[in-house]
Amino acid sequence: MRTVALATLFCMIALGCSTDRAILESDVFLPEDMVTIRSANIRRAGGELVGGDFFVGGRVNNAEASMDEVVDYYRSNGWFLQRQIPGLDFSKATLIKGDRTVTIELVRRRLDPANSTGTIVVVSPLATHATSTEVPMK
Repeated sequence: MRTVALATLFCMIALGCSTDRAILESDVFLPEDMVTIRSANIRRAGGELVGGDFFVGGRVNNAEASMDEVVDYYRSNGWFLQRQIPGLDFSKATLIKGDRTVTIELVRRRLDPANSTGTIVVVSPLATHATSTEVPMK
């Protein structure tokens, strides 16, 4: 039992696993069972994430169900759903909070759902005046 616990702890440390779903300590969130693979064009203003492109990967068994779950998570954190396009293999949602917009796309890989992908794009008029943050590629 102790060996399994130590192995799990080592895996979490080595892979940088976290139960925190926030991207860059913000109010922009990852879908459950997904991690950020790449990020670009990150902008912050007034302590908020106002711009960024995030490529995510992880398990998606049903894109619509995964999207419903992440939309509910955003809504419980003050975001408003503008539009959602449901689908088993591809699902998309756009959410708004203040002057920021987040668009999430999930693509289920049919042969290997554990290697599914998606994107999260954050945009705001403030992004043009915000400071750029360099984030190392994972």
